[in-house]
Amino acid sequence: MLPLGATRSAYTVLVACVTAATVLLTAAPAHAGGPPVPPVAPQTAPDPYAEYHEQNSCSPVAQPGTAALRSLILSTYGVGRDGGITRACSIGGTSEHKEGRAWDWMLNVNDPVERQHAEAVLQWLVGPDAGGNMGGNARRLGVMYLIWNRSIWSANNAAAGWRPYSGPNAHTDHIHFSLSWDGAMGRTSWWTGTAITQQDRGPCRVYADELAPAYTGPRYTACPPLASRPENAASSASRDLDGDAIPDGLGRQRATGQLFLYPGDGSGGSLGSRVVGVGWQSMTAMVITPDVTADGRADMWARDASGVLWLYPGDGAGSFGAPRQVGIGWQGMDALMAPGDVTADGLPDLWARNRADGTLVLYPGGPGGTWQAPRAVGFGWQGFDQLVSPGDVTGDGHADLWARNRTDGTLLLYPGAPDSSWAAPRFLGSGWSGHDLLTATADVTGDGVPDLFARNRSSWERWLYPTGATRGPVSPHRVVGWGWDAHDVLL
Repeated sequence: MLPLGATRSAYTVLVACVTAATVLLTAAPAHAGGPPVPPVAPQTAPDPYAEYHEQNSCSPVAQPGTAALRSLILSTYGVGRDGGITRACSIGGTSEHKEGRAWDWMLNVNDPVERQHAEAVLQWLVGPDAGGNMGGNARRLGVMYLIWNRSIWSANNAAAGWRPYSGPNAHTDHIHFSLSWDGAMGRTSWWTGTAITQQDRGPCRVYADELAPAYTGPRYTACPPLASRPENAASSASRDLDGDAIPDGLGRQRATGQLFLYPGDGSGGSLGSRVVGVGWQSMTAMVITPDVTADGRADMWARDASGVLWLYPGDGAGSFGAPRQVGIGWQGMDALMAPGDVTADGLPDLWARNRADGTLVLYPGGPGGTWQAPRAVGFGWQGFDQLVSPGDVTGDGHADLWARNRTDGTLLLYPGAPDSSWAAPRFLGSGWSGHDLLTATADVTGDGVPDLFARNRSSWERWLYPTGATRGPVSPHRVVGWGWDAHDVLL
């Protein structure tokens, strides 16, 4: 299917071309002639030379324009063989094969017939077209670069012609075609008759060390600056954010930094979603807290990449008011939690784990979302990759803690004790490494005890685990949402 912006007629022509070329491939005699003929007569001058946009995502599905180019070449010339379009994400190195926009035409440079056809096709692509336009056919097909016999031609440096190529594969047994996104999606003038006027830059990475989300449609603007990877290995219980007395959820969209509100339906699901903020990709930790601004509404603490901590007052309608700075130097903490009032002074407090040594620190709440002098309340907590502060699950009036062991995926309950300490931990279950995010929620099952959401690593479903008699999440779980991989933060 062509992405947004492609016309129905262009799609029809492209599909017809692929179908016809496939039929020709079956019947074509060896050493058939050339050059190829476009399915639509050119109505304009050739497209601009393709910009270079390397593999940025990984979705190894043959794109329509790439498949059509393969069929066109094989059916026209009838020599060589198909070396494939796609390549698995697990194979090392950067390659447009992993986005379905590269193809290998297997030809042996030492075979005189195959070499003759290879050089004829390459000259047809990069040399003058019928109208005298240099590289006209490569431009009309959206060719980004070509590699053959230790040489490379790049559209973004076409004036330099063929240059020496010293990669690990000499490409003496195949021609490598890499296409622009416009070429790969069949939007260029070879398929439509009309040259593109702006170039699709493809998907954007969100984090420097993580591939971009899979391609969903054209993008004609520059990518935003890379965001700092979220570093908060903790979560706190969800709260009512829109004033209906039902716990709600928040999700930060990975690709855009938009913040979505998921109004709770009272049973663990949500009543749709809506955007309640933009620009949140600058935050590396976000924590919903009970009211610290004395207006009866839940608020949020958020830390930015420079370590500044901000207080966002809740507006009672699911969003937040203008922030104010409440601290600096918080980049040293890798787990922030809002357990509520653990010091029994009427003010919500904060737990934070020191990333350097695993010490768990209590920050007693002060007026207006600030703190009194912090103190250590535990050591050795670096052994857990998820810390979850659900509130009181044991019914003794003290805030408890769920912790997942980073080595074996077991889940433990640390019952709260007076003055923000804990009793001996209890084993709750194993196999929890199958989830990448664990998020506590205020009671959604009607028993008065907080429950747990978990996002499954394989299906990206959101699972609800009710809290049982063990005071920990119990099976069977219930699926309460799909497609949650769009978010990198869930609250």
